Amino acid sequence: MSNTFDWNYSGQTHYYEDMYELLTVGLLEESPEEYLELLRRSAQWNLDETKKILNDTSTENGWFSPHHMCLSYLVGDQSDSVKYEASTSSPNRWYGQHLPSLSENIGIEIFEEMIRCGSDLSIKDYYGVDIKYSIEHPSSMVTRENNSRFKDVVLSHHNTQIQ
Repeated sequence: MSNTFDWNYSGQTHYYEDMYELLTVGLLEESPEEYLELLRRSAQWNLDETKKILNDTSTENGWFSPHHMCLSYLVGDQSDSVKYEASTSSPNRWYGQHLPSLSENIGIEIFEEMIRCGSDLSIKDYYGVDIKYSIEHPSSMVTRENNSRFKDVVLSHHNTQIQ
């Protein structure tokens, strides 16, 4: 396997070692489909390193949450009140503010790939919350509608992984 790859999204050739700078929660929010493509490439490169990236909680942009929790803040549709708040708030006030909708289908596809790559659903964010608690007790700014299938998939994996 070559140590480089071409990525249409950036229009450049990258080293696989650049994955730490490329596979980010920022990309997940900005372009979920490109994130999924890069996640699959990363898994082919080095599954252990991909797992480290997915479970990292050091990024302020994603509220110090692992990638799977950031995904849960994006799947579904923002409520009308959250859309209004997003349009009148300062930029980058909260993660997911500028993505009004992410379909359940792509959300589930990304989540399943994250699980395959080693996302640890027991990891908690900066506030001591894991994905199950976050889904069962959503905060107002990251509450999404039309995502019940996604939530069911997440909770099923959580119950299987955490016993």
